[in-house]
Amino acid sequence: MALTNNKKLPNDIGYSLDYKLNSYELNYFKDAISDQWLKRINKVDKNLGLKLVKNNQSITKYHEISKEINHSEVWRKSDRILDKSFSCWFLNSEFAGKLKKNFGEFTISDEDNLG
Repeated sequence: MALTNNKKLPNDIGYSLDYKLNSYELNYFKDAISDQWLKRINKVDKNLGLKLVKNNQSITKYHEISKEINHSEVWRKSDRILDKSFSCWFLNSEFAGKLKKNFGEFTISDEDNLG
């Protein structure tokens, strides 16, 4: 995101702790990623998906099952990109509103033409 009107971050070194997701937004992000991950695993290996649900394993425990799955098949780049409905939610989030207010309008790119 390019800064507009020569606006800079408060500390001028490339990051700021003033802009962060609130706990609801952070959990929404985590849930969206976890749901997408589990749906993808279920699509590729239904038995592994059922095992993950049964054992209450989430993406945060990926390292514990990484040997059981073909990463390049299950979690390709196109499968890691959140969908258009998530982008719409994000653009209407409190966090995005703060970014717009302070830095101007922005869009979410779609370099891979996923829609």
